[in-house]
Amino acid sequence: MMDIERATYLLNGYHEEKLSESEYAEFFALLHEDQYALFREQWLDGCWSLGELQSQGEPNNERILSTIFKEQQKRSYRRTYSVVAAIVLFFSLVATVYTFVFSDFSPSGQLADIEPGGNKANIVLPNGEIVSLSEQEQGLSMKGEIRYLDGDPVSGLKNKIDASDQLALTVPRGGVYQITLSDGSEVWLNSESKLYYSAQLGKQKREVFLEGEAYFKVAKLYVSEGDTVRRVPFVVKTAKQTIEVLGTQFNVSAYGDEPGISTTLVEGKVKVTMDSVGAHGGINEMVLKPGESTITGTGGLLLNDLSSKQQTAWKEGYFDFTNMPLDQVMRQLGRWYGVDIAYEGKIPKIMFYGTIERNNRLSTIMTLLETNHLDYRLEKNKLTIIAKERKGGKI
Repeated sequence: MMDIERATYLLNGYHEEKLSESEYAEFFALLHEDQYALFREQWLDGCWSLGELQSQGEPNNERILSTIFKEQQKRSYRRTYSVVAAIVLFFSLVATVYTFVFSDFSPSGQLADIEPGGNKANIVLPNGEIVSLSEQEQGLSMKGEIRYLDGDPVSGLKNKIDASDQLALTVPRGGVYQITLSDGSEVWLNSESKLYYSAQLGKQKREVFLEGEAYFKVAKLYVSEGDTVRRVPFVVKTAKQTIEVLGTQFNVSAYGDEPGISTTLVEGKVKVTMDSVGAHGGINEMVLKPGESTITGTGGLLLNDLSSKQQTAWKEGYFDFTNMPLDQVMRQLGRWYGVDIAYEGKIPKIMFYGTIERNNRLSTIMTLLETNHLDYRLEKNKLTIIAKERKGGKI
């Protein structure tokens, strides 16, 4: 079995130009030998960024390996920096095979690190009282008597909620939480999100209001009206749009610091309506099919080219940074790890590729910065991104 510490030493030493001739040969053995084929393929399938290879098109396993092996033939340390650094990241982060935690020592010279987020939420009652929910529980159920999903009672809520009460479930930065509403609909809230809802949803129309991001699995509800049976619509309102559904699964991202509100349909059918379209007109209503996603723009609703799998990755417990710019990556990390993001100088124009589980510590996640000539400084809850000067004086 591979010695992870030795592999990491060789990979770091290679891009730092510190390997001896024998270590140089050992480094390439990691890529050539059959016993490492599984690890090599797992890295290639999920590599973070392609550096100079980005200009050659989409990620391609054969092209990446070809680039690396050409460097071996040249016997030179000139190479595509970010590809080698991505290999370092691979050996550190293949969570299904190993758990390998990098040093807590931050570039600022201070011992600093932040654990990943977890189950955190509060309920805000109509009188403004805030009740903290257990971090040992995954979520809350509003069906019948309010309880945790495993049936345990919620401390501090007994006899405090009436059926007509308007409540808010708030999830802070560094948190996620689930709620089953009174009609059986399930909602997963991402970090820094709020869901406003009625303790007992109505029979004419079920309506909730969302700030932030949430995944909805809406239960079908029917009511009898004389000789007819009517399906009760479910409506999700955000600051700028309304989503109407009858029974479906979808994701809504409505963060105030993102360029637009996105709605992604996983299953069923939804109708997305913008409250206003601006002076230039445009599409203000769109019906989505499974796999489709919309985003709000200055000219109305637009189809989003991100996949539904990428849009809902957070619910499945991982980040999907495929074809994502640095600033968007950092906003996601800021919410999950509860840190404020700052930059020294301009925000570097860097694109990322690949996925990683959200249960890693921040120091492990941040190793990806070194693959793109970036550094960072972590001071309490402020993470500053620093662009390092490349050879020739370029940033």
